[in-house]
Amino acid sequence: KKFLIWCSYLEIYNEMILDLLGDINDKWLDVKEDSKKGIYVKDLTNVIVKNIKEIQKCMEAGTSNWKTGETAMNKHSSWSHSIFTIYIECA
Repeated sequence: KKFLIWCSYLEIYNEMILDLLGDINDKWLDVKEDSKKGIYVKDLTNVIVKNIKEIQKCMEAGTSNWKTGETAMNKHSSWSHSIFTIYIECA
């Protein structure tokens, strides 16, 4: 069997979506629905990965783009949520 593995990383803030792996991190993305793909985020960056180290690099790169700020309770607080997704396709 052959496998194709890729990942994406997004941030949700105030019901808006940002791509944490893309070149432009300040462009809001749209959620779309397709009869074949289902629900997806349009123009979300997908990175093909070959091993755990490459997955970890993607996670670290996206985390560095995730916007956080300091609060009285937490030095690295965030008012947003992030979703890191790993896709595995088998043929």
